[in-house]
Amino acid sequence: MKVLITGASGRLGLVLSEKLKTRPGVRTTSVISPRSNPMRRTDIKLDMADFNGLKNLIQSVEPDVIFHLAGVSGSACDLHPELAHEINVTATQVLCDAAAVVGTSRVVFASTAAIYGDQRLHAVSEVDAVDLRSTYAKTKFHAEEILRETTNSATFSGIALRIFNIYGENFKNSLVRRLLESTPANPIRLQGFDTFVRDYVHSDDVVDAMLLALDLPPGSHMVFNIGSGIPTTNRHLVQVLSARNPIHYELGDPVDSFSCADISLARDVLRFVPARTLRELWPATKLR
Repeated sequence: MKVLITGASGRLGLVLSEKLKTRPGVRTTSVISPRSNPMRRTDIKLDMADFNGLKNLIQSVEPDVIFHLAGVSGSACDLHPELAHEINVTATQVLCDAAAVVGTSRVVFASTAAIYGDQRLHAVSEVDAVDLRSTYAKTKFHAEEILRETTNSATFSGIALRIFNIYGENFKNSLVRRLLESTPANPIRLQGFDTFVRDYVHSDDVVDAMLLALDLPPGSHMVFNIGSGIPTTNRHLVQVLSARNPIHYELGDPVDSFSCADISLARDVLRFVPARTLRELWPATKLR
């Protein structure tokens, strides 16, 4: 099986690349940022805004599967909205069009929980309405729609994974990692203790979900929430992590913000069962 990974030099791409090494019969081509240093002989430097280059690469590789992880994320989308649209939307269109022409069987797309916003009082499911308040959410949802429109019932599958708050070895900017590395001189500012709620999912579990998407029937277009399914307040997060390290924080003005996944669909269809939770990681293994 020939696999192409976009965004392979990103935090999630690095985890996925390592896991694919253990799968027999998989030949991986990795698309990395022009600013990254190649780590594998199969690494190809390519700016995702180079649409002709992207199209030509897909035509050359003829991948069976594409994991599409490349994109502009978070607040960078608001700072550079035109670039965000170019990379998150237009590049996705070019990728899907080229993939359909060369006979790629499926694209697994890294989408985001930001599509739902953070003003619900319950865990969101895939049938809940979207709340596209940020440029990031808008561009990712647009990319999902491109994937849906490309899906062909006979030959092409488009799978979008709406990923919640990731932590793990490569995710140095995650709140989990920052709290663990906090010091008295550099406390972490929290936006309230009980009103700020997130769903924390380990990067290994996210990549496991991506690999499970390979087993879906051909011609599937599906959207899955990928999280732990556990709502965690800042208070609970501090309590759990304090078992590992002294946690140093300061409280800012509280905000009402809730984001948690209903992972029933992923559990029932993908057979996705998160293997790691914040509490289970301590003390059996090192929190990362």
